[in-house]
Amino acid sequence: MANCYFITCHRALDHVSDLFRFIYRSQHLYIFHCDPKAPAAVRDFVARLGVRFPNVIALPGQPYSWGGYSMVTTTAMALRVALAAPVPWRHFFWLSEQHLPLFSQDDGRWNAPAGWSFSDASLVTGMYPGGQDDVLHRFSLDFRELPGVGMFGVAPQAVDAAFRETLYHGSNWLVLDRLACADLLDRMGQPGEAEPFARSAQPDETMLQTLLMTGQRAGRHRIHSWNATYVAWPHLCGNSDMYCTLENVAAARGEGRLFIRKRPVVLPPELRDEMEAMAAFTADALAADLGGTFGTASTVSVDADLPIRCRATWRQIWRGAITACGFLTPARWAMCRPSM
Repeated sequence: MANCYFITCHRALDHVSDLFRFIYRSQHLYIFHCDPKAPAAVRDFVARLGVRFPNVIALPGQPYSWGGYSMVTTTAMALRVALAAPVPWRHFFWLSEQHLPLFSQDDGRWNAPAGWSFSDASLVTGMYPGGQDDVLHRFSLDFRELPGVGMFGVAPQAVDAAFRETLYHGSNWLVLDRLACADLLDRMGQPGEAEPFARSAQPDETMLQTLLMTGQRAGRHRIHSWNATYVAWPHLCGNSDMYCTLENVAAARGEGRLFIRKRPVVLPPELRDEMEAMAAFTADALAADLGGTFGTASTVSVDADLPIRCRATWRQIWRGAITACGFLTPARWAMCRPSM
């Protein structure tokens, strides 16, 4: 059975090469998005993968920022491309270069049941008070994205009570059934569905999760409450960088998870040996097949059909930050108008 693996790349060439080698099989589809800010060698490597392998697609790099709406638009681009590809994949996995697989692709665990998606999303109104406050704060300001930098609040905004009752929060490391992907892509393109999230912070943890879970409530999806990725949070791994340990790997396998993150910068020898045993080819063989030394990637255009919404200017950010803190009211701002 074929899967689609969507992999976002940011900085580490060896991480991207490792993950691709460890999970590559000819029946699967691989979609890469490389942050334009990534090192030239990473961008070049991803571009060459897209040329060399018929089941690899390198998306046009669009400005991408952690916690920004660009994470949503990039995923929408990946969904659309995946659904149009000739590979008959059944499930879509959202990953990053920091992921490591826990089992070989030849293991039957990768054959997720048809018709089911997997998410650990929960209703925000059912969360503990601190968790609710955290998520609702992301909607308390009109957030705008400075492309490639991040989201910045430019003005206070109220959270609609009805919207709050249907808001879900969960990990963005989703596993989506093909039919769910088509439904999500359709709803993501509807302004009424997208607008509250396009002007929020960290919509990658709320938008798809809310659309997915409300779709289940409407009878369109079947969701199993489970995260295929084991995240090594600081209290689990013992370090603030969230690099997984061998103990975390054992625990994740014991729970039946499929991936773990974040991977250590240098894999311990024992873990490296386990990963290489899963690989379709060695790092040297892949590099040679792609032509050797990696340098500057070819320039590609951003997909015009999925623009980044709600872009902000530094002027808006400055105004919004001061207004939100109560130092400057909108009326006073109209009188001040500093030159920037």
